[in-house]
Amino acid sequence: MGYPGEGPPRTYLEGRGTSAIGQGHTALGRSAGHINRLHAHATSDTVALSHYVPAVRKWLAWSREFNIPMGSVIEMDRSMADYLAHMCYALGKSLNSGITTLSAAPCIFVELQGGMPEASRAIVAWRRFDIQGEGAPIPWSGVGAISRWLSEQPDQNAQRASHIVLLSADMYLRQSDWCKLIRGDVAASPKYGLALTLGVPERGESAKTGVPQGVRPDYQGSEDLLNHYRKLGPPEGPLFPINTSTFGAWWRKALAGLEYSGPGPPHTLRHVGPSSDIMMGYRTLEQVRIRGRWKAPSSCLRYAKSHSLIKAGEALTPKMLEYGEHHLQVMGFAKRDPDPRS
Repeated sequence: MGYPGEGPPRTYLEGRGTSAIGQGHTALGRSAGHINRLHAHATSDTVALSHYVPAVRKWLAWSREFNIPMGSVIEMDRSMADYLAHMCYALGKSLNSGITTLSAAPCIFVELQGGMPEASRAIVAWRRFDIQGEGAPIPWSGVGAISRWLSEQPDQNAQRASHIVLLSADMYLRQSDWCKLIRGDVAASPKYGLALTLGVPERGESAKTGVPQGVRPDYQGSEDLLNHYRKLGPPEGPLFPINTSTFGAWWRKALAGLEYSGPGPPHTLRHVGPSSDIMMGYRTLEQVRIRGRWKAPSSCLRYAKSHSLIKAGEALTPKMLEYGEHHLQVMGFAKRDPDPRS
């Protein structure tokens, strides 16, 4: 990630309503003296403006709140490393959020382009932590319990999150898959049912394989949900009007509300389908690879964790099992066709 040598101008960061950061921020004032204004960046890249500027603003605001010195490159590097730890542990942000923040800093402060060793090591540690804790599979009854708890909350985003939980487990979806979908990505056929198109190149997207991919739902419940969402507006509108941050917040609330300590982050849902399909003999490893849109079988081996799935199932209480399985029945996720779909 990142645009080396590019980024929004410092004046954009310090102006236009940023007095809470720019005014009275003595640390920022000290660091500003080290920057040659002739090197201020300019860019027409809307992605950089929409992601990099907010990320750096949050870092600066946090540093000011805790009176962290930022008068030199070394101090800014240490501040960034501490802020990344805060994002990871206290805020529960995704690894990509941390990478975006680290990538943004040198685009705003040119003196940081020489490197930020402490912050870079923090990202390396975060990546290892993220891989280790990305989530073992959970049984479908656990998925049903999470979805049901969310469906019982009086909030539209909780309802949407409830549906996305079920769809993600069925179709092996990543957060980066469903968050980009528009209503026009749902294709319908009277004979073959529904299918999702993923990684649309015309929108600058790509799937794992680098080419447009698609996936068909196994369960009637998925088809019903997709039909519902695709009819809510014009084809160019977002399929799910909820972002990944809001989804992640509701995911954590559901786990806390259920006192369910088994699941990891939302990426756990990506593990559900492959593990249960292989354990039940519903799909071969090659069929799982195709459905999951991986380039090589070795890439999907870590998702085929039947032993972890069985262990996770044993940890569910009878009450949790009944609670989740009832919701799966109601939502149409209890039975599927005997022949697997791609």
